[in-house]
Order: sequence, then structure tokens, then C-alpha cells
Amino acid sequence: MEMKIYTRTGDDGTTSIRGNVRLSKDSGTIELLGSMDEASCALGIAKLYAPDRVADIIQDVQKEIQNICSGVAGFDTKPLWEKIQYIEDIIDRFQSEIPLQNGFIIPGKTLGSAYMDFARAVVRRAERKAVAAKADGVQPEMLKYLNRLSDLLYVLARYIDCVYGGKSAHEYNKEGGREIFLNLEIALKLIMISQALAKEMGIPIVSAVADEAGNLLALQRMDGALVASIGIAIDKAYTASTLRMPTDEIGNLAQPDGPLYGINTTNNQRIVTFAGGYPLKYNGTVVGGIGISGGTSQQDLQIAKAVALSYEELIKVGDRK
Repeated sequence: MEMKIYTRTGDDGTTSIRGNVRLSKDSGTIELLGSMDEASCALGIAKLYAPDRVADIIQDVQKEIQNICSGVAGFDTKPLWEKIQYIEDIIDRFQSEIPLQNGFIIPGKTLGSAYMDFARAVVRRAERKAVAAKADGVQPEMLKYLNRLSDLLYVLARYIDCVYGGKSAHEYNKEGGREIFLNLEIALKLIMISQALAKEMGIPIVSAVADEAGNLLALQRMDGALVASIGIAIDKAYTASTLRMPTDEIGNLAQPDGPLYGINTTNNQRIVTFAGGYPLKYNGTVVGGIGISGGTSQQDLQIAKAVALSYEELIKVGDRK
């Protein structure tokens, strides 16, 4: 039997949440859920006109908004405290890359930042709805998350203005408003380079490429490479991209008397403190990481470093086209 999109159950002006509880559509809880839905839709438009590194962040935020909405509707969800810290870290990172903002901003310098500012205003409205719905069980961490999220969108909008240099997104980009720093095509090229170097050394390796947030973009295992090297390569790429430094340097800082001692026990023990992970940089900014596993630590480092240098050359060639 074909399922119809309309159910007619909401024709009386009510809708249901967990436990089949019926609420009026103008109740505080439903108003909040509606505002959160609007925020995600606005972010969806902003994402289309943002550089890749920003679009990936927005994608994560949209997923978290779904998690928040589930919580508002009465379902069990994950706590938001780690996500709040994640957003604060991103804000600090992007603020360090843009000029200090003085005075009020008039939205509309670029198409991308205009959509981002619009999404920020919608999130602010959702925050106000959340405050109004506190009596209905809205958790304090949700209010804090929405407050930080609007700050993040403000900073990302200013970053987009700086990236586009006063041009519109369509003038600046060649691919429908997306600036390509690192994608699957580039990642596969880097893996091919790593495998060519490994063949010259006579060693089978596993190569992994991650984006700026440590998410896996591409992974390949050469014939004969150890199965254990798969997870190690992925975690090396994750470590190099999220901590923005080579994994062997992290290892030096993680010695018993070092400032990062014990860091390998954090992030679900994904932090690698031996050689083979290297950050990928565009104009000095880390946009991802390469992880190599299969040889000695020195061999893995040699390949990863060479791939990182090759990435910079690939980007430079792309800029000249």
C-alpha cells in the first residue's frame, strides 16, 4: 500500500510529539521546533554559497539541529556540551584568520555572507523561542548551544567576506558558489602520489585523506599492506588535520614532561603520537590531513610530508588555471 504524504491528523491545528502527545501548533514547543526547522533550511541555502571548509561545518550543524529537535520532541538525545566546545574551537580558529571586526555590520557584502547572516538571524529567533519554552523542559545547554551557534554564523559570514574579497560568490567560484580546497578528486590524486612513492621504497602502505574536521575523504590499501594499517592511517589523518600539526611533532609534545602529555587518551583514543600524519595546507591554513601507515615511522613520515608538499603544488597549479 502506498504511503501518502498527508495524514489529515493535523487538520485540527494540532500535531504529535513523542508518546503520541497532541499539542497545538501554536504551543511554545511546536513554535520552537518550527524555528529550528527554519534555521536548518536557511543554513542549507548558506551552505550552497560557502567555501568547502565552511560548508562542511554547516552540514555538521544541520545534523545537530536534528538531534536538538528530537530532544525537544521528547526523545533521548546526546548531551550538547561537547558540541558547544566544538563550536567555540571553530570560532576561535576562524577569528584568528580574519581582521578584527569593529562596529555594526550591514549584511550583504557578498551573496554567501548574506545568506549566512540570514541564517544567523533565524537562529537568534530560535534561541528566543527556546527561552520562551524553558517552562516546557528546554535544557540550559540548548540555550547555550544556540547562543554559540549564532556567534559562529556571524564569524563565518565575516570569513566569507574576506575569502571572496568583495566579489560575489558566483564571480569568485567556478563551481556554483563552492570554493574547492580539498575534495574526493584531489584526495585520490594525493593517494596516487603516496602509492607511487611507496612503490619506489618497496613497501605496501595504506593512505588516508581527511578533511579539516578529521572526516575521512578517501582511503586506499595497497596489496600486501597490513589490515591494522587501515585504522592507523585513518587516525593519523584525523590527528594531523584536527590538531593542525604533524603527528611526530605531537609525539614530541606528548612526552611525560611535555605540554600535551596524555593527549593520546582523548578523542576516543584516536590521537596518534608517532610519525606518518601530516596536515594539508592552503595559503598557510590547514584544510585537511594525510595519514600513511605501512612502513617504518621514518618512511611513513617521508611519504606523508612529500604528499603534503605535492598538495600545495596541486593547489598552486589550480589557482593559475
